[in-house]
Amino acid sequence: MENSAPAAKRQDANDASEKDALMQRRQSASSNAQLHDNGVKLTIPEQVNKTATHCYQWLCSLWERFRVWGMHWLRWLLTELDFSPLAEHPQKGGVAENSKTGSQPQGQQVDGRGDENAHREDRSSTLGEDMRRKLEWLESELKNTRNDNSRLRQETEDARKESVQHHGQIQGLHKRLEDLLADKALLYSKLKTADERNATLRSDILSREVELSLSQSSQQALQLSFDTKLSESEALGEAPAIDLFHAKQEIARLEAQIARELRASETTPASRNDDEELYSDPSLVRSLYLNALKRISELEDRNLTLKGLVGTKKTNGVKTEWNGENVRPPTRRSVARPDHVIICIDISHGMHSVLPSVKATYKKILEHAFARNSQTKVSVIAHGCRGFPSSSVKAWDHPTNASTDWLNDLPNGGTTDYFNCLTAVSNLISGDTSANKKIFIIGHSMYWYSTKDLSPVCQHIKAENVPAHAIMVGGVPATRSAGGDPTINWITKAIGGETLTEASYLAALPGIFGLDEPYGGVD
Repeated sequence: MENSAPAAKRQDANDASEKDALMQRRQSASSNAQLHDNGVKLTIPEQVNKTATHCYQWLCSLWERFRVWGMHWLRWLLTELDFSPLAEHPQKGGVAENSKTGSQPQGQQVDGRGDENAHREDRSSTLGEDMRRKLEWLESELKNTRNDNSRLRQETEDARKESVQHHGQIQGLHKRLEDLLADKALLYSKLKTADERNATLRSDILSREVELSLSQSSQQALQLSFDTKLSESEALGEAPAIDLFHAKQEIARLEAQIARELRASETTPASRNDDEELYSDPSLVRSLYLNALKRISELEDRNLTLKGLVGTKKTNGVKTEWNGENVRPPTRRSVARPDHVIICIDISHGMHSVLPSVKATYKKILEHAFARNSQTKVSVIAHGCRGFPSSSVKAWDHPTNASTDWLNDLPNGGTTDYFNCLTAVSNLISGDTSANKKIFIIGHSMYWYSTKDLSPVCQHIKAENVPAHAIMVGGVPATRSAGGDPTINWITKAIGGETLTEASYLAALPGIFGLDEPYGGVD
């Protein structure tokens, strides 16, 4: 017992030093954690790692406490229990007791020693049993602590993996945001470029509009000058000038006919009927061409002769002096009557207010077409039909009530479509071998919106050299829109024709069909 007291004191001193070291480690860990957290915003993965670290440190401290307290308790048990009498020999113990007591009998000493040994054995067994139970409890607590430690480590590892996954997702979101910002900048640059191109296009459109307006004014002035000269020559009886114009048209038509026949002879097989072979005979076409040249030469001579005359003539009460031979004007005007008349009519929604005038104009053209030749072929192309195809084509070989009333049966109010209309006209004149053809276009004077280019089909019609006449019903000629949308006046010029108004076409129709013969009748 005397030797165990200093050892117990030393053990208590060691336990105290271990407790102080444990407290210092805990304070150092908490100060490091505070230093790490001070003024720094931790992310989710860092917070998870920090929590796991604190849990592990707490378990370690708990284990240290259990270990220190268990060892201290075991040392206390070993200190309190005295096992030295059990280790001594019974005789030695008896001699000592006899030496001390001396006067007691030997039997009583033995009985007292046996009771003391029994008491000590009971106490040792009880303390040993308690010690064993506490050791088992400590082992179970240690096992549970180890299990909790492994579970916390697994949770820490799972949290670390989840934090890594979240970090990858955050990086992906950052990359996507950068891509979106780059796309936004690209779209802004494209929008800026488009605005610049739009401004340039607007300036170009305005300049084109000005040029077209000036060209329109110039063409109107030339047309007015031509109409004025034509009226003067009609008033003075100078018919050969008009005949000369029609003769030149006849020359152009024959030249186109020769070119077509030459192309057909190169590409078309020789399987034709007798009438086509007779008509397309090169010698016959050449003779017609020479006769036309002779005719135009005669007309030029007569025109020069009339220009040299100075005389008098009563015209509407006005007297003019003549000087020279009284030359009698020709007895008839040589205007070729058409064998095929093609009429293009617009009955769209824009023509609703002037539709009666359109139908009246159509009937007047039919009357003049069938006036002197009942076998004249008439082809009508109506576009702007509601609920029908964009263009409806109808043809008649002789005048009937159906040819006059056909337009009344079509549902109007659709969309204007000059592209399909002119395409149908081009197909009709390309596949027709008639000697004389004429084209009439009836429509309004305003422009119409088109997504297709009319220039190729207009050039094809112009190359055929077929006389074309446009009749504008309602309003005055309009220029092209800012988007370059065509008008009927522009289409007529593109195909090489002339434009008539609702007020002037009635006076021009007899001359177009060769029916105005003021100097004698028709043979």
